[in-house]
Amino acid sequence: MVSLQKNIFMSIIASAKEGIKMLNQVMLVGRLIDIPIMKTTKGGVKVANATLQVEQGFKNGLGAYESDYVTVSLWRGIAPA
Repeated sequence: MVSLQKNIFMSIIASAKEGIKMLNQVMLVGRLIDIPIMKTTKGGVKVANATLQVEQGFKNGLGAYESDYVTVSLWRGIAPA
């Protein structure tokens, strides 16, 4: 595991030195708890905002799962039609 982390770290350093722009990516798995609110920007780009309920992968001290609520923005092609 340590060597894998070291390889990833070295790859990031090498990419940074080469001037490659890096973009963080996050994958959330959960449930939409409201209907996405669709808007169009002044430039004509579609965007929808919604709240995603993401269950934590562990139980709290009372033995129950808790959830986090994350506001997400869906741009262009992934915004609902």
